[in-house]
Amino acid sequence: DGVFYAYRMEAFEAERDIAFALARKLQVKAADIPVDRAWVEGLGEEQQQGIDIVTASGVSIITGGPGTGKTTLLRALLGILQADGQHALLCAPTGRAAKRMEESTGTPAATIHRMLGYNPTAFPPYEFDEDNPLDADWIIVDESSMLDVFLMERLLRAVKVDTRLVFVGDVDQLPSVGAG
Repeated sequence: DGVFYAYRMEAFEAERDIAFALARKLQVKAADIPVDRAWVEGLGEEQQQGIDIVTASGVSIITGGPGTGKTTLLRALLGILQADGQHALLCAPTGRAAKRMEESTGTPAATIHRMLGYNPTAFPPYEFDEDNPLDADWIIVDESSMLDVFLMERLLRAVKVDTRLVFVGDVDQLPSVGAG
């Protein structure tokens, strides 16, 4: 006993807001997306199931270690979305991860800060928020284990209720530097 753990109120509020935003998104019925089976023919059984789950969900998590086919699944998902006329934004917490994501999928990707229009000299510092949400049907976040609660909360503020979220990562990735 005698151990005292301090937790900043801002971190608590960010966690609370994340929970509310995700709960709200999970209550929205995701519209069915036609899956052209040609996009999933070369995928393994688990990857095909993953495509079915992701295309039927408002919030999804794709996880697996290196070489398990996360990128292959993402490329198939992006093909399906493009064929259906859906607009996806790809992002990652770091520039290096965004660049790798862009190279591996052939789809433009940005850091989360860039996607949100972060400008530290402006007020407010983010272009996109709850009053000016991102215009996307889907937002796919790679290296999601690196998100701290503040960046995650900021991202969710800028996401429309009907925009679908896909978080990609694996348990062996680096954790966030901040709380989260």
